[in-house]
Amino acid sequence: MLTTVEIKIDDHGVDAQDYTTSIQDENGVSIVDTARSVVYKLPANYYMYVRSVSQVSSTYNFKGSNTEGFNKIRVIPNQLVSQSDIWKIVETPYDSLRILRYPAAAITPFTDGFKKATEFEDVYVDDTEKYPTLTVLYDQYTTPEGVKVTYYKQPAKFSLMTSVACELPIDAFEELVSGAVDLYVQYAAGAEARRKQMLKEQ
Repeated sequence: MLTTVEIKIDDHGVDAQDYTTSIQDENGVSIVDTARSVVYKLPANYYMYVRSVSQVSSTYNFKGSNTEGFNKIRVIPNQLVSQSDIWKIVETPYDSLRILRYPAAAITPFTDGFKKATEFEDVYVDDTEKYPTLTVLYDQYTTPEGVKVTYYKQPAKFSLMTSVACELPIDAFEELVSGAVDLYVQYAAGAEARRKQMLKEQ
């Protein structure tokens, strides 16, 4: 289920307006006002973050060259931070020259939908659904070109009725079946216990 996807700036629903966006903490307070950040829409099958890197054309000590044969893009690993810790690295008026050696990445589980990219209709969700995003904060010296995200994807729904095969390996068969049976037994036992309780109350 380990998957890697590359998302370019202004591609597949990336919000890159002036590289300044606003995200909110658990209390709904905006915590990115002056920071330079880009919101990347993750694929609809995203399940759990593993790692990501930023592709940049310039940093505080690197400037990409347009000359053929020279490096135009560098790759920098992103540092995952929690939403509650973003305030520690957000650029402020009294620290506007701050250098971020590693861009800070924060996962927003679900937010309002972007419009669907037509060529990726089977991968990206439309604007009527919810989807997770990856917000990456950069310093003023960095020019982002995109990210490459490695994540665990959700398995596609399988069904005997539509002949859609399960993506999971055959090694997982016994655990899946026994887990499903255990869940059913717990559900059935709970339903029976509730039924007896209701009869007793009556």
